[in-house]
Amino acid sequence: MCKLDECCCGCSLRTGTIAAGVLSLATSVGVIIGRTENTLFFRMISLMDDNLDYYLWIGWSMLSMFTTVLVLLSTWKNRMRWLLLPWLVMQIASLMALCSGVLYLGVILITVYDPLVTLICIFYVCVGGVVAVVGFYFWLVVLSYYRKLKVQAMMEQQETGEKGAEISYMID
Repeated sequence: MCKLDECCCGCSLRTGTIAAGVLSLATSVGVIIGRTENTLFFRMISLMDDNLDYYLWIGWSMLSMFTTVLVLLSTWKNRMRWLLLPWLVMQIASLMALCSGVLYLGVILITVYDPLVTLICIFYVCVGGVVAVVGFYFWLVVLSYYRKLKVQAMMEQQETGEKGAEISYMID
């Protein structure tokens, strides 16, 4: 698997993880604000509701916000690597859904002969492709930071084990 030693422009993995977290948090807040302006919060949800997709978007974004806060907390403390795992799982699921949507638009692009629809599909395929590449890069940054924290924790555990062995040897 690909492992990065630093983020883009020579930044540390920790800085890149913070950037990914801030970008993810901003995206989640933007989706919630954009989706809630047309949706009533206190309306009963039914399966026949035309706005069910709004509720799904809001729920996914709120879950994403929660996992992003965990990432930022882990990065701020520079430990607790297990807090990064929910975000990594959510982001890879989001990236797979995004790539599926881009492929779907690509199929529409091939099958529809309306010039306006074709132009719109080309735009969304290009934007979706760029977002997918950037999202995957940030996912790799956070994964590499997770691995770095794992190695750091193992080294600390070894040092603690060696010091404990030295102390017990001196006592005996």
